Amino acid sequence: MPKKRTTPALLIAAKVARGIPTNYQLAQLLGVTHNTMTRWNQGVGGPLDPHAVRLAEMAGLDPGLILARLAAERATDPPTRFAWQQVARRLAAMDH
Repeated sequence: MPKKRTTPALLIAAKVARGIPTNYQLAQLLGVTHNTMTRWNQGVGGPLDPHAVRLAEMAGLDPGLILARLAAERATDPPTRFAWQQVARRLAAMDH
């Protein structure tokens, strides 16, 4: 299974874009615990789709692209992972 990298990068992007200095403050804005935020930063689990959409919007990113990338990372079998990766690539290409 590929390393989960979308979530930590998304958290950083949201904090930078909004000038949020700490994970604790970001957790408060999202309505999650600081422990949840710590797990997400470590690549353990990840945000539910509504949280992912909010983070993407905070970071100025395409929520659909973020959801596709997260789905690819969560996929447990190679064909499903590949399908979601293809969706993410297509969405990324549309942004350019």
